[in-house]
Amino acid sequence: RPTISNNEISLTHGIYGLKMGASYSEVHATLGDHSFAFDLFEDQQIIGYGRSHWLYFQADKLVKVSTQYPVLSMDTLNKIPLIDFFDDSKWKINGLVGLKTSLAEVKKSLNIQGELNAKKQLIVKDDNNTILLNFTSNKAQIDNKYTYSLSEFTIKSNSYKEPSHKAVLSKPQHFNALKLILTTLDQEE
Repeated sequence: RPTISNNEISLTHGIYGLKMGASYSEVHATLGDHSFAFDLFEDQQIIGYGRSHWLYFQADKLVKVSTQYPVLSMDTLNKIPLIDFFDDSKWKINGLVGLKTSLAEVKKSLNIQGELNAKKQLIVKDDNNTILLNFTSNKAQIDNKYTYSLSEFTIKSNSYKEPSHKAVLSKPQHFNALKLILTTLDQEE
C-alpha cells in the first residue's frame, strides 16, 4: 500500500491529493488496493477503503467521496479489514479541522457564516464541487443545551448525478453477491 501523507479534504484539491474527476487508475496509484467494491447501480461503481471511506465513480471518474455509507449494516462493516490511514480519521477539511472539531471552531476556521440545516450539516460549495460537513449532537443534562461536533464529510462533484434506482442485479442476485462477499471476508481473503 502506498504511504499517504496528504490528509487534506478541500473543494479545490479534492481528497488526499486526488482531485475530483480523477480516474480509477489514478485513485488506485495514489491510495492502493481498495478493501471492498461493488456495482449496485448501473453507471456507478463504489469502492471502499477500510470501513470509513467510500469512493464513487461514474464513467471511470471520481465523482463523490464520503465517510458514511448507509447501505451496509454494522455487522457487514465490521467484517471489512481496517486500514489505519483511512479508519483512523486523520482527514482535515482545508487542512484545518477534523473529526470531533466543534461546530463553532469549524465555522471560525473555515470562515462559514451559515447555520446547520435540518440534517445537521454545513454545506460549502464552489463552481465545481460541494462539501457536506455532518455533525453529531450531544445534549448536556445540566442545562439541556446541545453541542455539535464534526463527525463525517462528503465531497462531490457538482456534476454528480444520483443513480437511477435501476440496479445492475436482481434482488436474488444481490443477496448471492453479498453472501459471496461475506464468505470471502469471513475467510480473510
